[in-house]
Amino acid sequence: MSRKHFLILLAVLVVLGAAGAWITWADRSDWQKVDMRVGQKMLPAFKAVDVAEIALRDGRGEVHLRKTGTEWTVQERADFPVDVSRLSEMLNKTSDLKIVQTEKLEAAQRAGFQLVEPPAGKAASANGAEVAGGGTVVEMKDAAGKPMARLLLGKIVTKRVTESPEPGQPPREFDKPVGRHLMAGSDAANMLVVSDALVQAEAKPDAWLAKEVLHIDRTKSITVNGPDGAERWIVSRIEEGNWWNFGETGTRPDQQKAQDSVSPLYAVNIVDVVPDVAAVKTGLDKPLIATARTFDNLTYTLKIGNKIEGAKPEDNRYYVSFSIAGDPPKERTPEKNEKKEDTEKKAKEYADYRVKLLEQVAREKKYSKWTFLFPARPVEPLLRSHAEMMPDKKPAAKK
Repeated sequence: MSRKHFLILLAVLVVLGAAGAWITWADRSDWQKVDMRVGQKMLPAFKAVDVAEIALRDGRGEVHLRKTGTEWTVQERADFPVDVSRLSEMLNKTSDLKIVQTEKLEAAQRAGFQLVEPPAGKAASANGAEVAGGGTVVEMKDAAGKPMARLLLGKIVTKRVTESPEPGQPPREFDKPVGRHLMAGSDAANMLVVSDALVQAEAKPDAWLAKEVLHIDRTKSITVNGPDGAERWIVSRIEEGNWWNFGETGTRPDQQKAQDSVSPLYAVNIVDVVPDVAAVKTGLDKPLIATARTFDNLTYTLKIGNKIEGAKPEDNRYYVSFSIAGDPPKERTPEKNEKKEDTEKKAKEYADYRVKLLEQVAREKKYSKWTFLFPARPVEPLLRSHAEMMPDKKPAAKK
């Protein structure tokens, strides 16, 4: 090789080496610029209190939550109130999200992290099928409609842990959600891993509903009338804790069955809200009617319609609507021979109780304008016939 050729080759190597060093430095510079965010808040300027509209969308559907005044509602469920605790938890966790890791991501890699953009509008799962590798889009706006945050949520990060579910219970191993892969804003080149799984962010309307709609306490009697209007049975008691009787006849039903018709009504959690009653056959035009009267002078009337069969009997669902009438007494009636100091103390306790009861009744009356899907537990004990409310016959003794 001539000296001239050697010098040319050496110059080429120097140029290539310099170019390679520059590319390495540039890549490292870009990485360091992104990596500096690790440990920092993902949305430092985000204020949960300013959010007034949230849209969630995945491959199966979408849900829109809107704030009007001080109340949040679910648009896809006839503007039924939102589960405030779930909403607050998601907003607070979004505000506190910290970046744990950053990574460049090619388009071909997105499905592996469930970061494929789901379709929008009517294209969002016309057949109800999941989009392969699809994520969940969360968009938040303020009261003026200005975008505050846009997240494409992907694969949940889990950690294998051993914990006791309840005190005194044996420990068990399970995968605990500890973070999530996501893309923020319009940045489609960088994937972030954040410090919370945001499991609350589901694009399912029924998941966002305020669940407890009825709280019937201190039940005095329950009357059940069939769809034909005829009375099936009535159970009542003179005082709380007393035996249940069939009306005022003195004949007693099975005490456990009578109590089973009351206990589930103490806290009724709905399965779903019927957004368009006219679009389904609810059976509420000829319902079974259960009327519960309480020692607080309140009357709850439940109309029970058609059943939706579940995979198991306990998964059955029923169309139900309800109404409430009556007012709690303004003052407590003292007991016979009650001491003055006891009367004053119990009067104050009753006044506090009545305030909370009136708040509860006002909330339940607001809910009464919707039609619901109730679970089987509070409904099916009311469907028994008079004969089925009787104590089970003991088998005859063998001679």
